[in-house]
Amino acid sequence: MARFLLSTELRWLVANADNQNITVGSEYRVAGTETYESASVQGSYNGVVSVTVSGLTALATYEYRAFVMAGDTTVYGAVMTFTTTFGSCPDSSTVTDVDGNTYNTIQIGNQCWMENLRVKHYADGTPITLGNDTSTVIPYYYYPNGSESTDAVYGLH
Repeated sequence: MARFLLSTELRWLVANADNQNITVGSEYRVAGTETYESASVQGSYNGVVSVTVSGLTALATYEYRAFVMAGDTTVYGAVMTFTTTFGSCPDSSTVTDVDGNTYNTIQIGNQCWMENLRVKHYADGTPITLGNDTSTVIPYYYYPNGSESTDAVYGLH
């Protein structure tokens, strides 16, 4: 199954009327842990500023706070929280095709996804033809790189 890297965008409003060169960012950590990670940008900001943080843990609650650094002074905002929403789909954690292959599902936001299909028959049992290339006109499957051993990694195409 494909691996997903969880990320989120943290945004805040910066009032920098003097247009000073400042560093703005956010510190974040898994709730209850001691060490903050940091994501920041530097420049003359006045308005909405955002940073994207990635490598987040699935179904975890995070604490975060905005900060502004100007010279030797750092000012922190209030600590807030968010929870990553990442897990199997609510209606079914797996889907099984007509050939009996079982696929894990995953929910990202409000959409459900599954790994690549490995099915070799239509729903009525008719075989899908084995090909040796991709096509947008003729329905068939093929093994990436021409090797059946890639089926488990890439699924059929």
